[in-house]
Amino acid sequence: MILLLFSILLSPLHINRSVADSLAVSEDQSIESRILELNSQIEEHSDTLALARYTFLLGKEYAKMDFTDKALEELNQSFRYYRAAGDSAGMADVLRQISFTYSLVQEYDKALDFILGASGYATDLKQIREINHRIGYVYFNLKQLDSAEKYLNMAVAQYAQTGEVGASSLINLAGINISRARYREALAGLLQVEREGLQSLTPSSQYFVFNFISALYLKLGNEVMGRLYRSKRDSLTVDLAHLEKTLDFYETNIIADTLIGDYTAAVQKQGKYVEQLKSYYKNNLTTQLANYQKLFELQEKEMAIDLLEKENQVYELRQYESRSYIIFLILGVTILLLVVVITYRSLSNRNKLNQELQVLNAQISSQHDDLQRKNDLLKKIISDLKGTQYQLIQSEKMASIGSFASGVAHELNNPINILSGGLQVIEKNLAEVMNAHSENQEELLEDINIMLRESNFSISKINRIIQALIIATYTEHKPKVLDFTEIVDNVLIAFSRTSHPEVRFSTKVDSVSLECFPNRIHHALKAVLENAFFFAKESSSDEKCVWVAACQKGESLEVRIENNGPAIPEDHLIRIFDPFYTTKDDGVSPGLGLYFAFSAVKEHEGRIEAKNEGDRVVFTMTLPVRMSVTQV
Repeated sequence: MILLLFSILLSPLHINRSVADSLAVSEDQSIESRILELNSQIEEHSDTLALARYTFLLGKEYAKMDFTDKALEELNQSFRYYRAAGDSAGMADVLRQISFTYSLVQEYDKALDFILGASGYATDLKQIREINHRIGYVYFNLKQLDSAEKYLNMAVAQYAQTGEVGASSLINLAGINISRARYREALAGLLQVEREGLQSLTPSSQYFVFNFISALYLKLGNEVMGRLYRSKRDSLTVDLAHLEKTLDFYETNIIADTLIGDYTAAVQKQGKYVEQLKSYYKNNLTTQLANYQKLFELQEKEMAIDLLEKENQVYELRQYESRSYIIFLILGVTILLLVVVITYRSLSNRNKLNQELQVLNAQISSQHDDLQRKNDLLKKIISDLKGTQYQLIQSEKMASIGSFASGVAHELNNPINILSGGLQVIEKNLAEVMNAHSENQEELLEDINIMLRESNFSISKINRIIQALIIATYTEHKPKVLDFTEIVDNVLIAFSRTSHPEVRFSTKVDSVSLECFPNRIHHALKAVLENAFFFAKESSSDEKCVWVAACQKGESLEVRIENNGPAIPEDHLIRIFDPFYTTKDDGVSPGLGLYFAFSAVKEHEGRIEAKNEGDRVVFTMTLPVRMSVTQV
């Protein structure tokens, strides 16, 4: 009973009331104006970091209006921008906000996934302690008290490192101790809050602390201290004018009365609490309806603005087309007059006028062709307008192609320079060797031999890059539906494990029907598997292992490839899927395998990620079991 009430007090419902009240007292146009301004900024900026910040703020504004789906859409877009910019701190903030948004609607399982993900991107102590506090809070609401206690204690210790008091974390820990009947530990934590962090709390939070200290003293049989802290509680002036404060008042008193066994008083206050809560939901429903009206009006304005822009474009095109028709008409009249004049003058000077007429006819034909090209151009412009959306979708792909092409040019340039320099040295030394009177023929031949070896190595490197490009860029024209186990079997046939006899390999792959481009998925799996075997050999463990597992989760296929090789450094995790990025020795790999795997998974609207889990390195590929229309 106590755990349930304590969870209610610290749940997102408590936060939702604050959001609803803040919307109720703000000006009607404030949030609408901010959303319009943020959308305007997003349209005007092209800088990735600026787009990340504006979409993050837009997601928070939608969360304030309780539009969870819209908020999550903008926040996920912000995360993609931050990831493209390589801003780890920004990614941590976005994941923490996504977790908070899921908490608002009490979807704590999803909230936990995202806040745990945020811990991998945190860059400073302040971020880390706030994330740890949030993890503890989510575990608390999931009733996983051991994990909640672990992370809250971590947050308290991290606050102490900077000379601060984690009052919120200590209060949550007190709730855990009360639910486990560890009343003395709960009392010690709340007394610490009173000694070190009371001044940072609001009067309503101070009321909460004194109320529970009094109840815990009474529970432990110390009536003197219980009455003392009750008098401290009663001496506070708590404003109950707002519905949220009234609910907090009844909640804390219900918990305290339940703790000391005064169930009659607790039931009476529970009845008053229910009456106030009904009033809250009524007000909250009114606020929600008003918010939906605002969003509807906002979308209408955005559509009106977009419609005006399209109408202006069409109007300009029509004006241009009208001018073209007028020009064509004038030219036609001019041509007719010229023909009449030429015909008239031909009676007196036929030969001369025939020559002039030929010239004029050529000009007329050229002008007509020009007008026809302009008309065709107008039609093309109108068609291009219809294809704008498709072009926007392709723009991101083109940007990645440019980056990839630049990388290919850079990687090919180095061995080509070596070949060029080597051929120059060979050409120079060969002339001296052919001179029979040369005194240093042996040294020259040795130099030529060295240059030939370097040139052969460079040619091999160019060949590896070209072969990797040929394999990775080959794509079937149509997707196929097949059992995923067939792809895995084909990969294992193509992948030779004889070069890694010291590595133990095991698979656990479920039969899953997958729609995909088999060749792309084949090479993606093969690239990740080769990487796993390479680094498994460097494991410090006595048994070097690689594991492959695949199963269907909902509408997606999840593939995990694990090895017990050395952990990947945090700064490498950010760049591990970049083209030509490799930590292997020169000549071992061109650094394209994981990049091609990333590209193939992205083409299927899936995702691939790498992380360290305990003593293992785990690559996870998630693919939709059915491809969308845009993919096909």
